[in-house]
Amino acid sequence: KFLDTYHNATIDLAARMTQVQYQAKTDYAKVRQFFMNYQDRILYGSDLTKNPLSDTQRAQNPPIDAGQFSTEADAFWRSDWTYLATGNIQRIDAIKADVRGLALPKRVIDKIYYLNARRVFGLDKVAGVSHNQARQLGYGYAPTGLAARGYAVVSINANRGLIAGGEH
Repeated sequence: KFLDTYHNATIDLAARMTQVQYQAKTDYAKVRQFFMNYQDRILYGSDLTKNPLSDTQRAQNPPIDAGQFSTEADAFWRSDWTYLATGNIQRIDAIKADVRGLALPKRVIDKIYYLNARRVFGLDKVAGVSHNQARQLGYGYAPTGLAARGYAVVSINANRGLIAGGEH
């Protein structure tokens, strides 16, 4: 009802994926239809943070092992992508369930992961930086190889305000 009432509202998936997956266990068709209906108003996001903003703040969802942040971020991202982009069944430990992916069409995936952010943030062109450049600059992380398979990959860092594309 929120999105129907507020036509300019945009939502993100940060820290919400397990709730979406939990709901899909009960009503898969309704969850998938939600993504289809509101595909222009959903942004992919995560609350994974390697470092806090200052020494006095705790990082949100800090890595279990700070030296393995990239590995942990990759695992979270791949799990979310698998859920949204494929029909594969995967174990989601947070809800203690096997969950079937939504198998959303590529055009919907591109909107959720890239095109909607570009529109919402008013960006005419995403900075053409490589995956490695984005990681070195600290502008987020996306698994390698997805852009080569035709998927647009984008990472938004709210602290720096930059959008960095995946491998080009």
